Amino acid sequence: MSVTAPPVQPLPKFDDTFGAALVGGFLASILFGVLCVQCYLFFQRSHGETIHVKISIAFLLIFNIMHTICIIHSLYWFVVTNFMNALVLLEAVPWSLPTTVLFTGLIDVTVQGWFTYRVWRLSDHNKLLTLVLAVLTLVVFGNCMALVGRLFQVKTFPEYAKINWLVYFGLGATVATDFGIALSLCYLLRKLRGMALRRTHSMVNYLMVYVINTGLLTSFVCIATLVSRITMQNNFVFVALFYSLGSLYSNALLGSLNARDWFRHGSAQGQVSIPLTTLTSSSGHSNTRPIEFARVGHLTREDSRLDVAERGKIEVEVKNDVVKATL
Repeated sequence: MSVTAPPVQPLPKFDDTFGAALVGGFLASILFGVLCVQCYLFFQRSHGETIHVKISIAFLLIFNIMHTICIIHSLYWFVVTNFMNALVLLEAVPWSLPTTVLFTGLIDVTVQGWFTYRVWRLSDHNKLLTLVLAVLTLVVFGNCMALVGRLFQVKTFPEYAKINWLVYFGLGATVATDFGIALSLCYLLRKLRGMALRRTHSMVNYLMVYVINTGLLTSFVCIATLVSRITMQNNFVFVALFYSLGSLYSNALLGSLNARDWFRHGSAQGQVSIPLTTLTSSSGHSNTRPIEFARVGHLTREDSRLDVAERGKIEVEVKNDVVKATL
């Protein structure tokens, strides 16, 4: 008498759950590798940096290391430890997932704090503008800590729906903060462009494009994460996008720090260096360092000559190294 084996039930597809999280983990790992290279370049050229800059970048690197470790652990828990367990999404949540949110919040507040500090420097210490941006940054960080606390209390993924409002509010506040910082820097740079020498306009334009691009990139990823969470609550697409946020913020900051030498000295051929006899800084001290200008159009020999009488009439307000303050 033959015994008929029961039919094998096909496993559900995990493309939009474990698969989406896995792709997001791969992308976050790639961005972490880029960040490691940027940190190496920064510390190679950090001889003139202050100690608090070096310490903050070192902590940022540590946060990203822990962030990546948590991502790897959560993915291992999903696809290896619970292999063939189709009900794992209804049973438990790995501790590394809320911990990933924790380190993402620490990365965000570090990067946004740095950009807020740059706004403060470029705006001649505008207290109101800086206070608004600082409050927004602290609101985002406080919401993130509240979200982490609630995530550790949640035992299964379906219960995440109870704290959706914290996710929505946090991502929305993050977008508002990013846009506020980007718009403030662009406004201040445009204002600075109107007071600068004509040949410095090209450099300021480069700075504005960089600020817009970095601010828009992180903002768009935040918006995509928010939209995916609202419209696709039954998959992990929003998790995949969220995984990359911390590394994107960190690379935006390190990229700007490493780009300072390029903006200071110029990478284009035909750069013109025009020494000015006296530069009056905001502190009132004399500074005789040359200001370098990228070439704009065709320059004749007469364009690079300024006699003493002409140079005495030029008034230049130095913002304590404008490029360094902006980037």
